[in-house]
Amino acid sequence: MRPFLSVGARYLINLEVLNTIESAQGIIRHRRAPVIDRTGKRVLLVPVISGESIANSYQLLLSKASLKNDLPVCTLCSKGMFIKHSDLSHLRDLSKLGEDLSPVDKWLIEKGRKATPEAIEGEIIKGCVVEDIGGFLINEMKVKRTSRFQTGYMLPVYDGLEAASKSIQQHKGEDEYYVEIASALYSFTFNLDIDGIGCASLTRRRKVIETEERRRRIKLAVQTLAYMMDSFLLGANRSRFLPTVTLDSFIITLSSPYPFVVSSPARADYIEDTLERAKDFEELSGSNVQIWYSKEGKELLKTFKSVVEEAAKADEC
Repeated sequence: MRPFLSVGARYLINLEVLNTIESAQGIIRHRRAPVIDRTGKRVLLVPVISGESIANSYQLLLSKASLKNDLPVCTLCSKGMFIKHSDLSHLRDLSKLGEDLSPVDKWLIEKGRKATPEAIEGEIIKGCVVEDIGGFLINEMKVKRTSRFQTGYMLPVYDGLEAASKSIQQHKGEDEYYVEIASALYSFTFNLDIDGIGCASLTRRRKVIETEERRRRIKLAVQTLAYMMDSFLLGANRSRFLPTVTLDSFIITLSSPYPFVVSSPARADYIEDTLERAKDFEELSGSNVQIWYSKEGKELLKTFKSVVEEAAKADEC
């Protein structure tokens, strides 16, 4: 089994400041983006939550969960700083200051410059779960690993674009500044290439960690996604602007051997459309697509328990 996980969901979020941009004239502005409605004739400026915000939250939870479960994490990822070895000078400075670096960081500083790109990728995969799953780019050594997970902007659903565009209002905060607050029925999509976790792929697919540890990483990656979605542990400005969040509906697919992605939750019939597409996909590709869904958004964690068990059946690299 070479599983690929895809999740789509709708969240009703009221009074949120989860993603902001630079402040101007005493106003902290909510991130917005232009979206064309389904008629193709109108452009609406609506509140959005960026994929970078989602990715940061997921990797922070993944880092904490990895450390708790005695799985390796590099020095900066363990601190929630996801620069992914893009600038090794930071590690050299920390070493000079007496910081106890992780084994993979020490290896990169001492042997990285003379090592092959394949060896560097393998060492980082072994030494940091966050970079195994979240990818990395080392400019100094021209080595890159594509992220095993994919996500993007949470945008208001198509049937709620106009309401969302009118929801942004200014709220007076402390120290005479104003904060833009938004409310919307948001769409959420997250894909996870489970088959690629723990496997090197720079030049060829190969095994770099033991089978049991790979299974633990796969389970942890899926469990972390479940925790983040269930408690909606993402976004900024939560200490004083914690939003009211309700999971409206969701669908989860696990496909093998070819990747299948759920229909966009921005469309009202995304669950029905996914079910229809999955049947056609199985017939055309010969793949198997397992599906779990709830139109009421109930029992997400219970559902993910079954998903974790199936995902852990992944074949060797």
